Formats: sequence, C-alpha cells, structure tokens
Amino acid sequence: MKILHLLSSNRYSGAENVACQIISLFKKEYDVAYCSPDGQISEALRDRNIKFIPLEKMSKRAVAKAIKEFQPDIVHAHDPRAICMACRVRGKFRIIAHMHSNRPDFKRKSLFARIFNHFSNNKRIRKIVWVSNSCLEEYVFKKQVEEKSVVLNNIINQQQIIDKAKIAEKKDQSDIVFLGRLTYPKNPQRLIHIIGDVAKIKPNINVAIIGDGELREECEQLTKELNLEKNIKFYGFLDNPFGLLKNSKIFLLSSRFEGNPMCVLEAETFGLPVLAPEINELKTTVIEGVSGFLYKTDEECVDRVIELLKNPEKAKKLSQTTYEFSQQYNNMAIYKQKIDAAYN
Repeated sequence: MKILHLLSSNRYSGAENVACQIISLFKKEYDVAYCSPDGQISEALRDRNIKFIPLEKMSKRAVAKAIKEFQPDIVHAHDPRAICMACRVRGKFRIIAHMHSNRPDFKRKSLFARIFNHFSNNKRIRKIVWVSNSCLEEYVFKKQVEEKSVVLNNIINQQQIIDKAKIAEKKDQSDIVFLGRLTYPKNPQRLIHIIGDVAKIKPNINVAIIGDGELREECEQLTKELNLEKNIKFYGFLDNPFGLLKNSKIFLLSSRFEGNPMCVLEAETFGLPVLAPEINELKTTVIEGVSGFLYKTDEECVDRVIELLKNPEKAKKLSQTTYEFSQQYNNMAIYKQKIDAAYN
C-alpha cells in the first residue's frame, strides 16, 4: 500500500510532528511519503529519513502532479486546505482527513466551515480523524460527518524524545518553558504578560521560549517594553528542543484554542507539570492536580507558578504524578492499530 501524507504548511509544528510520527510507525509495512510546499520542513524530514515530495506551492496543479508521480492508494491529508485540495484532484485514491485543532470558525456556519463541509462529504473520504472529542462535538456540521468520524488522541514516542534529550545541544535550565509556534492560536503575548506579573513577585524568574512564527518580532518587542529581557530568552525554532524541555520546571501554555497538542505530551514525558488555559481540548491531557492545572485568569496562573516555585516538595510530587500519567497515556501499539484500521 502507498500512502501520501499531504500538508499545506512548509514548517515543522504540531500537525507536521504527528504526520512524521505516523510515517515512522508504518515505514516497514507501507510505502509512505510526505508531501508539502518546500521550506523549513525539508530539514526535519531529512533528519528523520522520511521520503519528501516537495511542492512549489499549494495548488491543485502541484498536488495533482505529486499524486500522479507517487500513485498513492491513500492520501492522508492533515489540515482543511490539504483535505479540500485532495478532494479536488481526480484519481482512484482514498482520503483520510485528519483534523488537528478545534478551529473557532468551525464552531459556527462560517464560509470556511461550509466549504469544508462540502468537501468532507466527498465519497473518497473514508475516515475523518479528530484529535479530541470536543473537536468533533463542537463542529457545526457534526451530524453530516458523524458516521465516518473517529476520535484519536495524539500520543508520542517517549523513548525517542528521551534519547534526543541526551544529545541535544541546548540544555539550559529554566523555571518556565514554552514550546510552540508564535502565532495567533498560541497567544504568546498573553504568555509574556503572565511572565511579567510573575516577575513582579519573583524578579529572577528564568523563562525559555522555543519556537518561531509571525508574532516573534512583536513578542520580542513586548518583552523589551515590559523590561523582561533578563528573564525571557527566545531560542527560535529548534529541531531538538528536548534538552531544554527536560531541564525546565514548569510548562506554560496560553493558547486561544488547541487540538491535542504534542508539546504538552512531550513536556509531561519529562515530568513537567503543565499550566494551561481552561479549554476543553486540554482536559484529557492536563488533569487537575495530577499532571498540572487549568487556569481561568492570568492571576490564577501567576498564583500557580509562584506556588510551585516556592514549594519544592509539592512541585516534586506533582512532577512524579505527571510522569506516571504520561506513561499510561502514551500507548503506541493501540494508536498504530487504530490508524491501520482506518487505512484498511
């Protein structure tokens, strides 16, 4: 069987991480390849020894050419644009649609939601994979796709990232770490304001921000305006961020919306308690008092940070339960079995 993973982004982030993980799982069983516009992603794929079919741009013509070249039995499309594009290309291949986030515009009858709904009823789409229950439940056209939908939470290869942490070049220690794209959904400006409030109580707070994106310059400027340059270090995109992750104490998220973020699973592998906004998508991985806390307000988040930093015994206990939770959550064999069932 030949499977082509199609994505519209040329960078490496959450959905791209999931696609690479699935490809690695099935390398021995199937002929698999990654297809997206060329760019930063090519380096990540080369490091993972993944076959790459680059596109000049995300267009019907370019995608049709790639599909004609690879001749896949299945196109596994990982974002709405890629899913719609796969549907527009003629061929005998089947399509697996993979939804990685709970988009706000999918909760109402927006133009984009209507367009996706039109394409999702394509007969070649055999399964729609949603990364959390809330992603499916809150989709405005849920009834039209329910029969072909399946919920499959993301998991990670823990041993792989533990091994990577050992060889990472960056191993600085920090009190707080953020890992993710500096984009609107992640709301990094809120993260910086929270750190500013923490710094008023703990002036020596040390924070690592790992990731890049269109908001990086704005975030760096905000850091200067709040006089946090001694507290916050921007590392940009790192192919191997796990040395930094392992040597941190708290993982902090400030997202507006999420799917089932891989960065949370990676942080929990190292026993990092996660502090994240109270949004439904995170309730399966951030268990209150077990693997971290969900906050409603910035003030509540600041209080949790100070509490954990000032109480090492409590932080140590929470770190242990976080690690134990992550061991139970990440069952690679069951995950692979469910993906394979969708393919077959």
